[in-house]
Amino acid sequence: MRLTTWRTNSTRLRLMHLVKASLLLLVILLDSSMVIAQRPQYRIHATLDTAVHIVSGKIDITYTNHASVALDKLGIHLWPNAYSTKESALAKQMVNQKNFDLHKARAADMGGLAGLRFTTAEQPIQLKTDPEFIDIAWLILDSPLQPGDSIQVSSPFQLKIPKSLSRMGHAGNSFQLTQWYPHIGVFDEEGWHMMAYLDQGEFFNDFADYDVHVEVPTGYTVAATGVLNSKTTEDRMVDWHFQAENVIDFAWFTSPAFRHEKYTGVVAGQNKVDLNVYYDPRDSVLWSKAGVYAARALEFYSDWLGAYPYPQMSVVSAPLSAGGGMEYPMVAQIGYMGDSASLDLVIAHEIGHTWLYGILANNERAHPWMDEGLNSFIEAQYTAKYQPAYREAYLPREYTTRASMDQVDALQHALHFSNTLQPPATAPEAQQQAQYFFSAYTMPAQGLQMMMGMEGEEVMKKMFRQYFADHQFSHVTPAQLSNSFEQACGCDLSWFFDGWIHHAHEIDYRISHFDKEKKEVTFVNHGPADIPLRFNTYKDGQQIREHTLNGFKGEKTIHLDHRADEIHLYEGFMGVNRHWSSNINPRSVIPRFGFMPKIESYRSPTISITPAFGYNLADGFMAGVALSSGLLPQQHFKFVVAPLYAKKSKKIRGYANFRYINDLKSGPFDKFLLSLAFDDFGYNLDTHYLFRDHYFRWEPTVAFRLKPTDTNAKISQWLKYRYVNIDQYYGRGQNYEDKIFTEEHRSYGIHELSYQFRSDEVLKPLEAIGNVQAGKGFVRLNLRYKQHFVGKDKRRGVWVQAYGGWLPVYDSPDAAVGFTINGMASSGYFSRDYMFDQWLGGRNAESGIFSHQVYEKDAGLKTLSTIGIGDKWMIGGGASVALPFKWVHLYMDMALYDSAITEKTALSYSGGFSIVLVKDVFEIFVPLFESKDIRESLSYTVRDVWYERISFKASIKLGEPLNLIDREQLRY
Repeated sequence: MRLTTWRTNSTRLRLMHLVKASLLLLVILLDSSMVIAQRPQYRIHATLDTAVHIVSGKIDITYTNHASVALDKLGIHLWPNAYSTKESALAKQMVNQKNFDLHKARAADMGGLAGLRFTTAEQPIQLKTDPEFIDIAWLILDSPLQPGDSIQVSSPFQLKIPKSLSRMGHAGNSFQLTQWYPHIGVFDEEGWHMMAYLDQGEFFNDFADYDVHVEVPTGYTVAATGVLNSKTTEDRMVDWHFQAENVIDFAWFTSPAFRHEKYTGVVAGQNKVDLNVYYDPRDSVLWSKAGVYAARALEFYSDWLGAYPYPQMSVVSAPLSAGGGMEYPMVAQIGYMGDSASLDLVIAHEIGHTWLYGILANNERAHPWMDEGLNSFIEAQYTAKYQPAYREAYLPREYTTRASMDQVDALQHALHFSNTLQPPATAPEAQQQAQYFFSAYTMPAQGLQMMMGMEGEEVMKKMFRQYFADHQFSHVTPAQLSNSFEQACGCDLSWFFDGWIHHAHEIDYRISHFDKEKKEVTFVNHGPADIPLRFNTYKDGQQIREHTLNGFKGEKTIHLDHRADEIHLYEGFMGVNRHWSSNINPRSVIPRFGFMPKIESYRSPTISITPAFGYNLADGFMAGVALSSGLLPQQHFKFVVAPLYAKKSKKIRGYANFRYINDLKSGPFDKFLLSLAFDDFGYNLDTHYLFRDHYFRWEPTVAFRLKPTDTNAKISQWLKYRYVNIDQYYGRGQNYEDKIFTEEHRSYGIHELSYQFRSDEVLKPLEAIGNVQAGKGFVRLNLRYKQHFVGKDKRRGVWVQAYGGWLPVYDSPDAAVGFTINGMASSGYFSRDYMFDQWLGGRNAESGIFSHQVYEKDAGLKTLSTIGIGDKWMIGGGASVALPFKWVHLYMDMALYDSAITEKTALSYSGGFSIVLVKDVFEIFVPLFESKDIRESLSYTVRDVWYERISFKASIKLGEPLNLIDREQLRY
């Protein structure tokens, strides 16, 4: 499936090979009696009803027990049932990956197997479904199947084909029948290997023989595993008869739109293979060379591994919702491709899986790197030969320059930075999609690339060929792969199999000193793993030599035997090294400037220049530029500085944020953060005296992230301390008639210690924050909880929030720290947003659109009433629910508090409907009902027309670049 030197001395090496040769002979002798090849035989007759998307038929399975133990039951996979419920392992995984297609699917779009009645010798067999997984079942035998005995089981079946949600499915009149029939599981010396169907996470099947009849309406063309034995027509139905031997699965595809083209491929210099290409004629330009691509992929992989052993290979253009392509025996399914280079490489990758998993059948659910990683490595050699200019692109070209690092490297570094990259040995169920791509595909291929740099291409081919010769048509393990490789190269590869596969995500080498004159380089290993270090030396832009050092811990200085002026670490796959700015030395301190955010360069810092705009009532329209560090990947020190010229006030306004983030190696925390932020904006314009109030705010912060306890890092916890200092410069009227005022200044500071808990459980994400704030004359405690119970998708469901606050100390504070039921415009210099955390269009607006702006504060009501002030305690809560239209919500909020006005307990509430463009970022609130105290308040009665009571939220500061990136990547 495609998701778009360590050397020993010669004496020790010879001894090692003698020992390994002896052990290998012993293993071979032992394996000859332990290897289990059950080789079931399937006979299937299936008829497709295209009108109702149902396949009806019968399956006969002959199973011989080649194990040394009797079997009292047979494990059988009913993988289509993964589409029958929204509680299946597939459905849960898709939701976990934020794919809601199955979660929100209609019953008509789901699928599954029905009508199963298994018999043997015309006697019924009990079919018992696994209590946890609906797509795993057991055939309970009346008497144990003894070693060497066979059993034939038969059953009718009816398959409802789901909409194309993963691999199997239908899209229009195109049908993809994959993992579609009852399939016997693998039994070996470890027992039964039963696994639920997953989108991310593939399979482990026995080699088997298939005899399959597929009946489809006339006009439909069928592409399938195996060789077409016959094709007969009767009563407007065509029976396509396929046979396949020694394959791990059987898949078929059918559509009336298929154009079928035939080619011939040549492998091993003489063996001819029939090539069949099926595609929609509307894609004829793109697919015009598909046969050429398939032929050379067969030849290329045959050269690297061994001759393609089957009589035919089909390449099929068919809808696919799980990746860019998918492999089946003798069939490569190709999804949507945007260009010929991508088509070429996906065809090559999927054909490559014929060897790597199709013939060398590792357990993909346990060791996906064995097929995806090895295949990606060979695909990289194919790419270098036939598509040398091709680069994986995940971001538009506008985000890159010629100096930008490779996008795959940038994304790999980003996962390093967030500490979410996992080793290749990790099972797919334990990973998110981005992690899986790098762990199963990219990092194993990078390690093999380094291996080839150490051993040479011809030795590398010899190793792959040995692996194929030793284990073709068998189930293989990492130990067998290692034995074959080491036997072929005569080398110790434990650095790869024991090191790289388990610790590649921990590589963190840096160059601490490079003396060109003394030809001396000092490397420091900042990581826990002692993986070999590869580096290249350059002189005047030309590569001189490639070097590989044994892995080491601590510091190591080496003396070069040649002059060099530049050192590159892990050339060709620099993304594997954690500290990316150390990959090229010397690194220029002179930055490169680019328009709009850019991907970083290894050679020098990047400063992005982006137009920036703003507006508030005091300053008017503001325009300027934002100077910021590179877009991707994250770096330890980053910044954004945005000076803005205010047209109305004719002042330089703006903000700046400087942030340093690094890793902690020990203790309860894994990240620490230091930041210093500045804001300088106007906030009030007195139209009579014509003075403008403005504030200057500075905020140092230190924060620590607790080490995640779950492998997918769904839960994040931060401890933060910040100090916020506010300087307000404002006018005070002295003589109204003569418009005389004095300029005054006030300053105050607030300390805040907070704990933030965030859970990114997809169906019920949660955020809770508790903090203690203290300043002159007050101590304030706040606790806020927010959670979304997701509905059909992430824009639907129920959102709830709760708040509790207490002022144990309240004695004439400098700031307006009393509780309020809402956040809205204030009057004078006492702002309800007393820490000036918000960017508001009219902080002191009394009329106009910005007097309608609200923000999250305390109980969080959306009303525009100025009542609801407490100086002792307040609790509140609310909820909103999406209507059938996901951008329209019903909401209600309430607050209970000790009123500072009546000195009694008061209850206020407000509810209505909201128009939600981006939840919690931009929303419009229309109140429909409110409590009596709100309705009768003076500030509310002056708004005597319903639309004057509409409020809106615009949380602009959430879009500030550093906040946006760190909230997403570090859950900060």
